[in-house]
Amino acid sequence: MILEQVASGAMPPRGDVGQSVLSSVTTYDRVGPDGRTFTPLPSAGSPEGQELLRNWLACGSPVVERTVEPSEGENAAGFTVAACERGCVDTTWPAIAQDILAPSCAFSRCHDAEDPEADLDLSLGGADALSALHARLLEGTARGPLCVDDARGAAMIAPGAPEDSLLLQKVDPEALPCGSLMPLGGAALSEQRLCALRAWIACGACADPDDARCAECQREARAECGVVVDEAGQPGCAEETACPGFARPN
Repeated sequence: MILEQVASGAMPPRGDVGQSVLSSVTTYDRVGPDGRTFTPLPSAGSPEGQELLRNWLACGSPVVERTVEPSEGENAAGFTVAACERGCVDTTWPAIAQDILAPSCAFSRCHDAEDPEADLDLSLGGADALSALHARLLEGTARGPLCVDDARGAAMIAPGAPEDSLLLQKVDPEALPCGSLMPLGGAALSEQRLCALRAWIACGACADPDDARCAECQREARAECGVVVDEAGQPGCAEETACPGFARPN
């Protein structure tokens, strides 16, 4: 029945009603083998989209269940399963910005430069991109109708205090203070990435990886977050698997 309605053009509905529905729903991407390349899925009206729908129905319409209980007022869509990432993120600012914030947050309809949600631009565009983004985070506070009342004045980053940093709270299902878990409509951050972000903030949230105030702490945190550095100075995973099961730090 569903496939017939889609094939006939009756679903999604045409006209303003259909456009209104389509503009309000979550869209999904196909994740590439590298775990970082995202390709939009074909529309339901295309031959490729109908083939995907046909295969999904033939397999019993499987769904991905939530792995955590929904918080009050949180979007109930099933997108809280952590992604299977290929590689581990280092505990330094360049890695946090380039491997977590940019691919998970800084895209259209979220926190890009063109029209950032809650006035929070997490993109890496322009000159001195890393320094500029670092400054925006240190100056940022809670914004948006779902967070202002519950987290009024909360700092996006509180150096040395990850438990008081809204940026970490919004991506950690066990610390969510308000609104929906981020990334909205995407895979939740893995334990390894949460560990790296938490460690970077706990170590002082320095912009320069070689800053003496943070460098030693960040190096020590690597072991806790499953990161090793090779002879060439490149970080990687301490475990062979691409998706290690890291325990949450106490």
